[in-house]
Amino acid sequence: MPKLIVRPESRQFVGRTFKGALKNLSKAVDTDWFAANIAPSNANSSHIIYISCPTETVVNLQMDDGTNTNTTMVLNTGTALAATCLYAFQIEVPSGYSYNIQHKTGTQLIDCWIIELGVD
Repeated sequence: MPKLIVRPESRQFVGRTFKGALKNLSKAVDTDWFAANIAPSNANSSHIIYISCPTETVVNLQMDDGTNTNTTMVLNTGTALAATCLYAFQIEVPSGYSYNIQHKTGTQLIDCWIIELGVD
């Protein structure tokens, strides 16, 4: 029987918080996907963003530093996400920051969900 080895310095995820979801929701170009920005529950949180779009498109994070000034951060190095494929992006969200998501090609029926990871 194989043994599970856990190193003392390793950190294991103990909780996950559901932060938001869109299911087949129509969104226009350069329009925030979520009604309110996604903010971390705890300082410096790790979020996993799952995205699927029906048409090839570039997707951007609109990162807000708390002053309602967005900095655009492209996902997938600015390369368009392939149609109907599932993508997962893990980002670190510093305390005081929040973000939203936008796309660059036509009106899309967006599927997206965001999970915040907790660590002990």
